[in-house]
Amino acid sequence: MIVMGVPEEELKKEIERLQNELDELNDQYLRALADFDNYKKRTEGERSRIRSLGRQDVILKILDVVDDFERAFDAIKDDNPVAEGFKSIYQNLLKVLEEFGVKPFESVGEVFDPNFHDAISSVPPSEHPPGTVTKEFQRGYLMDGEVIRPAKVEVVREVDE
Repeated sequence: MIVMGVPEEELKKEIERLQNELDELNDQYLRALADFDNYKKRTEGERSRIRSLGRQDVILKILDVVDDFERAFDAIKDDNPVAEGFKSIYQNLLKVLEEFGVKPFESVGEVFDPNFHDAISSVPPSEHPPGTVTKEFQRGYLMDGEVIRPAKVEVVREVDE
């Protein structure tokens, strides 16, 4: 059969070629769409990571101020009325840090863990088992469950044989 002066066989071949071209272009479009979606997810994840690192840097600097407060409280008497005002400011600062997912963790009495502790001194074996943290020189902190600053601690040494 001839349609508009073109044999039907030729039209079928042309339709098949065009369908294949359409399928290929559609496949390319779907791949490009998936690539773009992956790109968006990757850049959003990277942006989030960069924000978190920037926030972490600021929080680490604030933790230095928290340490200064704690050292000052150790040096002054409890009945000092000015100290009470500073303690209030200190408590507010800790609340703000907690709103950002920052919390201190306890170390004294715990087993030394290099993921949480930085041993800066050791003591000979005593009433505590080896590897036990006996003193905290600088408090450690977690942010959203991850260590952002390990605690600087003193640890009971292993028994020398």
